[in-house]
Amino acid sequence: MKFRSEVEYVADEGFVRLNLRRPVNLYVPSDLQESYDPSAKSKPPKGHLQLEWVYGYRGRDCRNNLYGLASGEVVYFAASVAIIYNPESNTQRHFTHHTDDIKCIAVHPDGKTVATGQVKGRESILDGGILAVVDDAPEPVLSVWNWPDERMIANNKAGSPPVLGVTFTAETPFRIVTSGKNHLNFWSLFGENELGKRSALFGEYEKPKFVPSVGGFGFGGNSYWGF
Repeated sequence: MKFRSEVEYVADEGFVRLNLRRPVNLYVPSDLQESYDPSAKSKPPKGHLQLEWVYGYRGRDCRNNLYGLASGEVVYFAASVAIIYNPESNTQRHFTHHTDDIKCIAVHPDGKTVATGQVKGRESILDGGILAVVDDAPEPVLSVWNWPDERMIANNKAGSPPVLGVTFTAETPFRIVTSGKNHLNFWSLFGENELGKRSALFGEYEKPKFVPSVGGFGFGGNSYWGF
């Protein structure tokens, strides 16, 4: 959509008026008002902006996105910035290499390695050298990655949208569990790049409309789950 952009300096009032769909007034510093010329060209300043502090937290449309680290710090995200907050020193560290809003985050069991995904990412989880990701497409896809080698191992359609949770089992070999609207699915890797799925059976219990999250552990070859 094209719209007219005009610049007008209102000297009596000391502001520049920009007409961008509606008038926007930008006030000129008082010591520059007499000599200010909106048509004059000047070089950009030598300084640059530096991010000091991120306020807020993205909780409206994301979940599983606040984690404690082995260092005692807390990691989360807002907009396109991943934040590591130290509650003892009340300081933040920032990862600013994303080009759009972050939508998912995962922390490795070592409590040190963190993966973040922007926009189309929905849910993700790290386990050893493996990263599992569910995207936010109209038909979500589960993809499994060898993240140290930046190589995708396998992918498959994740089931009915939306997918609300994804986790690894503690079994060897591991399985991946995804949950969400009208589904709870168990995934296994076959061969080199095949990802197979089995849907949960609820037996005498009514199939839930939503399974918002899963948690489990492996013991003696058996897996126990809660949701």
